[in-house]
Parts: sequence; structure tokens; C-alpha cells
Amino acid sequence: MSLPTPAALADLLEGELQGHPAEASPRAVAIDSRRVLPGDLFFALSGRRRDGHAFVEAAEAAGASVVVVRRSWAGERGAPPPGPGSARLLVDDPLTALQRLAAWYRRRHIQRVVAITGSNGKTVVKSALTALLAGRYRVAASPGSWNSQVGVPLAVLTAPPGTELGVFEAGISAPGEMERLEAILTPDFGVLVNIGLAHLAGFGSRAWYSSAPLTPSSTRTPHASGPAVSSANACGLSALYSVVRLPSTLPRLAGSAPPSARGMSAVGSSPCGGACV
Repeated sequence: MSLPTPAALADLLEGELQGHPAEASPRAVAIDSRRVLPGDLFFALSGRRRDGHAFVEAAEAAGASVVVVRRSWAGERGAPPPGPGSARLLVDDPLTALQRLAAWYRRRHIQRVVAITGSNGKTVVKSALTALLAGRYRVAASPGSWNSQVGVPLAVLTAPPGTELGVFEAGISAPGEMERLEAILTPDFGVLVNIGLAHLAGFGSRAWYSSAPLTPSSTRTPHASGPAVSSANACGLSALYSVVRLPSTLPRLAGSAPPSARGMSAVGSSPCGGACV
């Protein structure tokens, strides 16, 4: 992982630094205070059951060099000052800041992205595509089912710099969520697995849900080699798998190691669900 320096992070995330930030870039990203290692960048995310701000001091004690917190929390009476050797980055919303960092990382370190979405079957298709493509490209894939508003940015941030092809899942449960994931991934290729009944509680109808899938960036800006994505039965009445035909070549990195699949892991836990402690 290659992250900006604390000062550059403040500019990128439109935040305000407090405390004594180090000059060096953070080592990695964490959302779980129990898994913080010295030099990590900790995001205090708020979930349905836990609020990461309750664990800011624990993250700093574990060695987090920068902790991203909500401005309103930092201004509350009784909020503890930054710990020794640690800095706080005050932002409007830590989750939005995490997603913005991931969008920057994708543009800087991942050449092209395949995004897989649908009601179910995403992980199986991702695993199959990763295995097929690993012999030709330097591939990075989201671990497990990391496809939520938290999981997608974490998966992107664990891709090694110089990744030629990222294969990521994108899952949603409410209107508006796909737009946020699309802004992170800016996919070059899209795979729509199916549109089933899994998320009707958040959408109301299958037709509404079917209108949400990711739009490959090549449909917004014509791509020289043009991905061909074939699908059938847009409403997904049966488990139909889209087929993606990738260009015959992708730019090779000078002096790069032989292509290999990378089953990635990230600092943090439960990225498919709510915020972690």
C-alpha cells in the first residue's frame, strides 16, 4: 500500500490536521482498533451498533500515526486530545473520507478494473475471473465478499501498487449506494450476475434494483479497445452470468514480476457490514 503523507491526506480529504503528524506516509489503513499496527491510518467509522470514535484512544495507543475523526466529535466537550506521536484528521464524515482515499488510490495504482455486481453469485464469478486472468495480468481481487460501502474501499486500498487489473465486487442494499461505489471503482469492465430478490427491502421492486448496476467507464468515455459485456434478461429472472471479453493486451509494467493472483487481506474486520471497533 502506498498512501499520501499526512499533509497530503489533509488536502485530499479536505480535512484539518491536529496534533503532531509524522512526515512519513501511513503504513496501511485500519478500521478496527484491535488490529492497528504502528504507523497505521485509522478511520473512526460509525455503525449501527458501534461508533469507532469510542476507540480512538485505543487506536492511538496501538500506534496509529493518523486517526480520521468526525469534526463534530472533535468539537464535543470531553473529547480527548491526540495522543503522543499521533495526529487527528478532522473531516465531515470518516466513511466519505475513506471512500475518497480509495478513489484516489484506484486512479493512481490500478490500471483497469472489472466490477462485478448482482444479487448473488458475485464472489464465485470474481474467484473464477481472477483465476482465469492471473496468468496474463498482475491481478488483485477483493478478499471474500468485501463489497459494501466499507468493504469496497478497503479492498481497493489493499491492491499492490502497479496492479494491472483489479477484480472487485460491488454490492448495494439501498438506492444511491451504487453511485458511491462507481465513483470509487470507475470500472472499465462490468459483470452483471443477476437481479434477484435479495435486496428488495431496500429498493421496493426488482425493476428499481435492476436500474442501479455499475456503468463501465468505457460507456462514458470511449475506450480504445472497447470491453464487450454481454448479458441477457436484464431483470435477472434466472441466474444468468455476463461474459466479459478483455482486450488481447494490457500495458505491461517495465520490470514487473510475472503475473500472479493475489488473495488480498486488509487491516480491519467485517468490511462487508457496518463499521468495526
